[in-house]
Amino acid sequence: MKSIKEQLRDIVAERLEMEPDAVDKADRLEDHGDSLAFLDLVSEVEKVFDIRISNEELDKLTSFADLVGVVEQSLLARA
Repeated sequence: MKSIKEQLRDIVAERLEMEPDAVDKADRLEDHGDSLAFLDLVSEVEKVFDIRISNEELDKLTSFADLVGVVEQSLLARA
């Protein structure tokens, strides 16, 4: 079973058309796609993990590490 980070890496790579190895190194995810692609990414993450990412969290979400943190926190809060 893939870790949360690995699952997110696959989703980000697919949605933002990046190589999986480049995802971890990306400073700003928004630099790798337009705003619609970024919103599509967030929507897919919410669907896959059955979570909601608030607008406040969305505003702070810039890097892959930020995304991993938000998803992990959301899953912990749900448990």
